[in-house]
Amino acid sequence: MHAESSGPVDSSSQRRSPASRHCSTSSSTSTDFNNPDELSRIETIVVTGKLIARPGGPFTAAFLHLPRQLAVEVTRAGFESVEIVGVEGPGFVVTDLERRRADPHRREALMIAARLTEHDPEMLAATSHLMAIGHTPQAAPGPPPSCPTHT
Repeated sequence: MHAESSGPVDSSSQRRSPASRHCSTSSSTSTDFNNPDELSRIETIVVTGKLIARPGGPFTAAFLHLPRQLAVEVTRAGFESVEIVGVEGPGFVVTDLERRRADPHRREALMIAARLTEHDPEMLAATSHLMAIGHTPQAAPGPPPSCPTHT
């Protein structure tokens, strides 16, 4: 895994939700995008993937992945049948998310949008967070051993 990331992907790290490379671009368009310092910071993130922590800021230093990078990284860590999916779907750009989630019809519309795009390679880079799903060669696909099973 990249030195700037949170740590190596190994057989004990079976679930991850790394941020997408373009997360900062998408989220900043409605806030600090007109700030020259923020524009420079976002450009650095998009070009290099490096998120530099700001003193007192909400994020630690991290590496923000492109979907293909995450797939390669997880595969190199020994996982098989690796699949990358988008977590939020297009709903992450909705400014009134809580209000929409409170309405059953609008909540279902958000879920449909997420389902329609979560596996679309063209949309993966546009989501805020990615999820890598895979299994180790000796493990059968299914829930990790620590998950309780219901009978």
